[in-house]
Amino acid sequence: EVDSRVVEFSPREYALLMALIGADGEVLDRTELLRQVWNIEFDPGTNVVDVHIARVRRRLGEGGRAHIQTVTGQGYRFVKDPD
Repeated sequence: EVDSRVVEFSPREYALLMALIGADGEVLDRTELLRQVWNIEFDPGTNVVDVHIARVRRRLGEGGRAHIQTVTGQGYRFVKDPD
């Protein structure tokens, strides 16, 4: 539930969000996200992670970008309280 509304995620989006939340604020790079969410052991040079990150952010609404932060040159992290 986000802003008193139920948010539905695809199974991959949900797995991606859970991987980020489960990292407890640590940065996960694309290779690690591909391993955890897609069971791919290498980065095939695709933008699938970026596309799914964008979808999850949109579903989370205004706070999506604040909660799922891009760490330039490293990857992504979920921040519980971005303020």
